[in-house]
Amino acid sequence: MTKKDYELIAEAINEGYELAIKDTDTMTPKSITAEYIVSTLCRNLERENPRFNRDKYWEACGLE
Repeated sequence: MTKKDYELIAEAINEGYELAIKDTDTMTPKSITAEYIVSTLCRNLERENPRFNRDKYWEACGLE
């Protein structure tokens, strides 16, 4: 992995956590945080790789 990869992951965790703490009415904090983090990762990974498959990634994360 490169420094860029680590930065992408850290950004997704940070952004996902920030979004999750603002929207805890509908889901448990843990599940909402995971979904926001995976969603943010997917968005960033799609920018890096146009062939990235969001559905497969969600499934691999156990959040299908």
